[in-house]
Amino acid sequence: MKTKSHSRFQQAVALVTASSILFASSAGAQATNDQAKTYFNAGAQAYTIGEFAAAIQAFDAAYKIAPKPAILFSLAQAERRQYFVDHKTDHLQKAIDGFHKYLDEVKQGGRRVDATQALEELEPIYAEMKKEGKMTAPPPPEAAAKLPPRLMVTSPTPGAQVSVDGGKMSDAPYVSEVKTGKHSVRVEAKGFDPESRDIQALDGGLVALDLDLKERPAYLSVDAPSGSEIQVDGRPAGVTPLTQPIALTHGRHFVAVVKNGSLGYSTEVNLVRGETQKIGAKLVSSGQRTASYVVLATSLGALAAGGVFLGISLSKQSKAKSILDAQGSGNISNAQLDDYANFRDQRDRFRTMSYVSFGACAGLAVTGLFLYAFDRPSVTAPLPSSLEPSATPKTPPPPSMEMGAVPIIGPSVVGAAFAVAF
Repeated sequence: MKTKSHSRFQQAVALVTASSILFASSAGAQATNDQAKTYFNAGAQAYTIGEFAAAIQAFDAAYKIAPKPAILFSLAQAERRQYFVDHKTDHLQKAIDGFHKYLDEVKQGGRRVDATQALEELEPIYAEMKKEGKMTAPPPPEAAAKLPPRLMVTSPTPGAQVSVDGGKMSDAPYVSEVKTGKHSVRVEAKGFDPESRDIQALDGGLVALDLDLKERPAYLSVDAPSGSEIQVDGRPAGVTPLTQPIALTHGRHFVAVVKNGSLGYSTEVNLVRGETQKIGAKLVSSGQRTASYVVLATSLGALAAGGVFLGISLSKQSKAKSILDAQGSGNISNAQLDDYANFRDQRDRFRTMSYVSFGACAGLAVTGLFLYAFDRPSVTAPLPSSLEPSATPKTPPPPSMEMGAVPIIGPSVVGAAFAVAF
């Protein structure tokens, strides 16, 4: 069996949900419908917290502006609930009249079943009260005009609190009778910009305010090496050093920090409205960047070796030439002829070695520059928590790279072969 509190909750949910479809209108009537919607939302929230008298006043104001059957049903419901609170028969009479009028206007569907059940509950009570002569006449209209004004402040902002005339903060919705005259209303919530309004309260009137506060952004500050690119949820968000923190919506975000030559850094943050969260990204040099330095250094070594080999070759050439010059000025010995042949062989051998070294230098330099230029890190967003495996996966081995350079020397070819494996 459903409890009364559960039934009240269902009714309140139905009232609040109805507000989203009650007030579709043309542009010309938008202002009027906005006012009616404000009253209706105020009544719905007052109904939710058990302030049925205030809900009656708000629903009645909304119905006078926009006489729609759904508002009429809500008004009758509030009158019904108020009767069971104070047992005043005018609420009983108005509830019965409201449900009958609703059934007359809504011929099928809608809340006809609920209205019929309510009448089945209320009409026997009304008949018994009338039989015993306990029904009283409703108060005259002038009596309602003399009642103190009532202020109702609502807000769809979560955690909203209301202060009237500088008094203590109270949770929204705020429902209270106030003195006739001018009042100052302030609504605030953590992580939102506060709003203030001045209102004028008149005897017997209802002042309803529905203030939706503007959300403050959350801020992210990133400490990373200069020139690092920051990505938030897969989109570029800035380059370090940042001139100011990055403004984002509150909640969870995936943050990545990348820089050429370094391993990517990634983390997930949960940002809070109006607060700044700072993360530090210590980027580690990638294996590819280290390998590019090694390859470039090796190319410089090959260049130096080629220079040495070329120098030796030129030296041997010079010595062979001196023997050839001596032959032109006179006879030379057999030993000198042997030396001349040796110098020429050595010249050719070292010249070939210099060609190999210079070729290796060029190949290594190109490879090193390629590794350096295309060392672009990548990061992968984590899986949602619902998809993560229960067991912690083993950490994969870091990416490695192997490289080799092999000189090629043949009768008609000189060069080098390079192999790079990632």
